[in-house]
Amino acid sequence: MDSTLENIVAHYLGLSAVSRIGVYAEDVGSGEKLFELNSQQVFRSASTIKLAIAYEVMRRVDAGLLRLEDDVKIERSRFVGGSGLMRLMAGNLKPNVECMLQLMLTVSDNSASNILVDLVGKSSVNNSMRELGLKGTILAGKFMYARKKRFNSTTPADMVRLISAIYVGRGLSAKSARRLIRILSFQQHTGLIPSSLPGWWVKTINKPGALSDLRADVAVVWDEDWAYSAAIFVEGFKDAYMGERCVREISRGVFDAFLAERGGAERGSRRG
Repeated sequence: MDSTLENIVAHYLGLSAVSRIGVYAEDVGSGEKLFELNSQQVFRSASTIKLAIAYEVMRRVDAGLLRLEDDVKIERSRFVGGSGLMRLMAGNLKPNVECMLQLMLTVSDNSASNILVDLVGKSSVNNSMRELGLKGTILAGKFMYARKKRFNSTTPADMVRLISAIYVGRGLSAKSARRLIRILSFQQHTGLIPSSLPGWWVKTINKPGALSDLRADVAVVWDEDWAYSAAIFVEGFKDAYMGERCVREISRGVFDAFLAERGGAERGSRRG
């Protein structure tokens, strides 16, 4: 375990600023573990589990069971919290599967996410996760609906393996994987893992999640000849700023440790 990362974790836990931290990071190409802390422990997933829904949507597209241009029905009476853009744009949207996928992944719209859950079924999402070997990732139900204290859940290791599968196209056609990567490249919530990285030359796709006492983010970070995936979960804080700062500092620590391992240097002065 990298000593700088150990110190970051010890600092936040020592201050009691957060109660639990889970991290997993690995080299996408080799699968080599870069950093691990509570990586198999189950956390509430918040919106990171929307990657699992997106994966199942594209798996069905590949199987010919669904088309991105298929119409979906928008019922204003079923809008839920966390549906800002969809509430605003409902009268102007072209309500099809691809539109819902874009809203779910880029602005984390909960109503769009629920439409896709209804479309593919939570059991199908969970079965796909089992097929990928992600035993800790469970979609318990739709967003902003009561579930009798059952939370959508995942582990940091599962989330890394899921976003890596999307990045390399594991279980998806190359076309579907590229489609998800392109949508994720328009991510509007980049204040956690991506915001701590050093410059324009580092590329990322990410999907964050937030609850009142939890911040999480999962990302692929890459340059021309390398890529790594990371998932960071921080929970049990009273001050959201401290939780978010913890995620950002761990993200930068993973990045620095990864480049040091490769003997690389930042390219902030190089323009392509």
